[in-house]
Amino acid sequence: MRTKQLHVFCLVFILTSLTNTLSAQWVKQNTPAMNGLYKMRAIGKNTLWTANQNLGGLDTAHLPSLLRTGDGGKTYKVTSLFPKDDYFYTLVPQDAATAYLVAAHHTEPIFLFRRTVDSGATWKDMSYTPTTFPDFVHFYDANNGILIGDPDSLGHNIVYTTDGGTTFLRLPQTNLPRPLADEFPVQDQYQILGNTLFIANIDGSNGLWRIMRSVDNGRNWTAGAWFSTEDFFEPRYVFTDANNGMVLRGIGTQTQTPLYTTDGGETWHESGQLPGAASYPISFLPNTQTIMSIFEDTVRHTTFTALTNDFGKTWHSTKDIDTAIPDTRYAHLGLQSYINGQLTVVDNNTAWAQFSNTAIHRYESSTPLVPEKPDLDLTLTADKDDLPLWNYVRFTLTIKNRGISPATGVKAHWLPPYKQTDNGGEPFANVSAYSSKGHYNWWSGEWNINELAAGESATATFNLFVVKNNEDVRQTAQITACNESDLDSAPNNMGRNTPKEDDETSFISIRAATFGEPLPNSTPSVVALKISPNPAKDKAVIVLDDKKDAAWEVDIVNSLGQVVFSKKEQRNGLLELNTEGYKNGLYMVRLTNGAEKRVEKFVVQH
Repeated sequence: MRTKQLHVFCLVFILTSLTNTLSAQWVKQNTPAMNGLYKMRAIGKNTLWTANQNLGGLDTAHLPSLLRTGDGGKTYKVTSLFPKDDYFYTLVPQDAATAYLVAAHHTEPIFLFRRTVDSGATWKDMSYTPTTFPDFVHFYDANNGILIGDPDSLGHNIVYTTDGGTTFLRLPQTNLPRPLADEFPVQDQYQILGNTLFIANIDGSNGLWRIMRSVDNGRNWTAGAWFSTEDFFEPRYVFTDANNGMVLRGIGTQTQTPLYTTDGGETWHESGQLPGAASYPISFLPNTQTIMSIFEDTVRHTTFTALTNDFGKTWHSTKDIDTAIPDTRYAHLGLQSYINGQLTVVDNNTAWAQFSNTAIHRYESSTPLVPEKPDLDLTLTADKDDLPLWNYVRFTLTIKNRGISPATGVKAHWLPPYKQTDNGGEPFANVSAYSSKGHYNWWSGEWNINELAAGESATATFNLFVVKNNEDVRQTAQITACNESDLDSAPNNMGRNTPKEDDETSFISIRAATFGEPLPNSTPSVVALKISPNPAKDKAVIVLDDKKDAAWEVDIVNSLGQVVFSKKEQRNGLLELNTEGYKNGLYMVRLTNGAEKRVEKFVVQH
């Protein structure tokens, strides 16, 4: 039996008890008593499957059993999963009546694959016997399905069926990523979104994680970049579509930033600060990019929900749930207590949650879980960081409605650099300007978008040709009007001290170069400049390496062109920079020594 898998389970499933009555909208279900750990899977508004597992091996007092409701929690029924000394691992419901189990057994055959078609009243062994530890099974119609097991000497062990599970064929390794020697999937760490499947893998040798993804019902798979949880616990992740997702890590802490991806996990990026101590429950409102999670306020010892529309960069709509009472059953192992459970958001008025190992709660209310408001944000990008002389540059302003309701009467202002700068003659030649929606007037900078549906984006594009050397060019853009109130912003308030607002943006282009002059971002022969870390959180170190050991003037400039730090007579060595009070965004390190100049960009992301 795979001891590393059992080890992960014993350390991961640490639960917290909640004793006080939840708010009126979260209703505690009257469930029969069960021993062990829940594996909750909600199927729509009315059907919920949960099961415990026998981590005690031959402990008959904790034999696996199923707890199920089909009427929204009005009644629950408990049935035995196995009559023998089995211990269950993954329960995968397909609909209200059908579910599959991949499990392990103490006697031959060691690995089991079972199915019910009568809501769990009876279970039948499938004719196929897994050859390695089974982690996940999914049928996407009556005949076609896949089963994922631990890798063996041949590589990833993924088999598929086209006859309802009677026979299985193994996927060729050419359809799969190459596994590491100690890599294996983790059961219950899966997500299904239509034809797209995700499952998390851990490398047992170093504790790193990565997400495997298939976008064609499991026939071809890719593996993303490795990431660390930086603690001893499993991460929890959720994808809102095939490409966009978020990892919640640092269970029980508020110090670790979540990760987000826009390419299905091929790359991961740090996001914003968590609003409280991280916990396990994480879900999303279907057909939106609104993610919901449950956190703990470690000062007030309460649990609360919070929402994010931008994959953890900002959080809003926090709402208290209940008092948190830590579970200390694993304190002897040196593991901290934290809030653990599961969460499934069915729609904006229905959700299922598990906050402890003895209770299930259901949210059903006319008050929506997610505020029915728009959430507009802006981003400004360029196809080049600098302004190369006698060359084209294309700027693009993107406005997106991340909320779940339409935004009407939307207007934005973006004055392109063609109108902003004049250094004794026009430095740029206007080539073209256009927008994907509405009307953009490049002369006045006014962009009338009118309406953006939930999840919809629109772009305005400006192309120019650099015809003259010029100083650094700073552009700003903001949303100036919207009929509805925004979740986290107010239109037409550029420049106010509102760091969490996302309806304004800036962009700096480095000055153009004259003939024979190196670009400011290129490395000159005199001085080398390095900034670490980049992005920076609370501190950054600037490293100067000047062959002449000259004295440089150092300025830190924000995206609005304001100097936020300045130091004269800086020579070779380290310059420590405290960025704790800096707003998130793009900054420039500007070195000046007479006629010599050097500029490097860095980002602050708290």
